[in-house]
Amino acid sequence: MRQRGFSLIEFMVAMTIGLFLVSGLVYLIAETSRSRAEIERSSRQIENGRYALDRIAEDLRHAGFYSEFFQLPMSGEAGFPATTAAAAPCGVSKAELEAGLPLGIQAYDGGASVPTDLAGCLSANDYRPNTDILVVRRASTSLFCPAGKTCAAGVPAAQAGEPDATKFYLQTTPPEYKLDLGSSGNLGSVFTLKRPAVNNTEVRDVALRQYVVRIYFISKCNVPASGSTCNGTTDDGGTPVPTLKMLELGPGPAFQKLAIAEGIEQLQFDFGIDDPVFCGGAAAAADGVADCVVMCDATTPCSTAAWSNVVSVDVNLVARNAEASPGYADDKTYSLGLKGYTTATGDRYRRHAYSSFVRVNNVSMRRE
Repeated sequence: MRQRGFSLIEFMVAMTIGLFLVSGLVYLIAETSRSRAEIERSSRQIENGRYALDRIAEDLRHAGFYSEFFQLPMSGEAGFPATTAAAAPCGVSKAELEAGLPLGIQAYDGGASVPTDLAGCLSANDYRPNTDILVVRRASTSLFCPAGKTCAAGVPAAQAGEPDATKFYLQTTPPEYKLDLGSSGNLGSVFTLKRPAVNNTEVRDVALRQYVVRIYFISKCNVPASGSTCNGTTDDGGTPVPTLKMLELGPGPAFQKLAIAEGIEQLQFDFGIDDPVFCGGAAAAADGVADCVVMCDATTPCSTAAWSNVVSVDVNLVARNAEASPGYADDKTYSLGLKGYTTATGDRYRRHAYSSFVRVNNVSMRRE
């Protein structure tokens, strides 16, 4: 019996079928890879958006926390800042920090440039225009008993390096506070507050807490091309990624800049004010409930008196992917509270809006 192989036509048909199968397999692999990359981008965006929201909300819940001390000066009293500039949000001296103490929350409506009050610590090159800026003041939730002091039972002893002579600390009792650097000299001459022991026949030294001032803002980039300030063009490898950053009062004393979450490109706040007169009503006692919600912008500016009466905050932000999505064009609109809507530019970045209502416990609960 004579044997024969494939004919040329059969061979070409087989090659064609094989090419179709290989092409389909390549397309499937490419689509799977593309889908996986898109899922990873979206996952990072969701994680960053939620983390940014939670980080700000957690600080707002503690805003105005000064441990036992609650007799803060109110509007018209000695020690209350008359203007936001007088509250010195960029201040690093004892006098400046004490001036801002009555305002646990202070914010600035986003504009084309950095607000004058913040020019001393926030670079114009870093700031993303038309995004709000938030200042939070409080004491740390962690306390310690310095070496040589006898504090109440259960108060943790100071760790190595505590207190730091270049950081500010608070020592408080209900009617009084002490704020100063943690130098050894101040431990003996400034931080002298005491309280009765359990049996009321002895006294104990009051523990210390680090004083916290944090300024949240949207930066034009995550990692600057050089130095510590964005240039807006060659940062992040040539594609600047807007990032939520924070200026935090630290050693020096000076403000340290920290990146919180990349891809956060818009930040807006609405504030609940517990002040019937400010909100257009008749005078009434404060009750811890907001009488109106405002943006504290040019239309409804907030004085330092209004900032001291903030009992709730609506936090609104827009997070975008750090990388563009091929074949995608963002034509959506995003709701940002009272600010209305912000429209995407039609670029290839996927976005999502996040919002959270936060009660300022240390102000509102003391008024109930």
